[in-house]
Amino acid sequence: MPFVRGLALLALFLFALPGAGAQETATTASPAAPQEVSIGIGFNGVFGVGDTVRPGDWAGLLLVINDSHDQPRNLAVRVSMPDPDGDTIERQRVIASTPGRDQSVWMYVRLPFSFSNSS
Repeated sequence: MPFVRGLALLALFLFALPGAGAQETATTASPAAPQEVSIGIGFNGVFGVGDTVRPGDWAGLLLVINDSHDQPRNLAVRVSMPDPDGDTIERQRVIASTPGRDQSVWMYVRLPFSFSNSS
């Protein structure tokens, strides 16, 4: 399953949306010290309905996200994947994080016609 691992590891970008902490900085006179925050992305192996996909068709990826920030914030989950023309297609979904808890997020991608379940 190198395709699935590559998709999960290389093509996913998760980041906090700009402005998520704008209210916090607006109430203080000086900028707050940077805070280290980790966001984990997990792929639990669910790839399509019944873990079966068809080449050239849409497939769902079930991702598990855990945000260690101390307050809820908006997160953008992006999946980037090349299309047959070589262009990069990006799909994005915005979710509200629940700090310290695993959250499941479904993202959908269109698989290449050359895809096989052994990829």
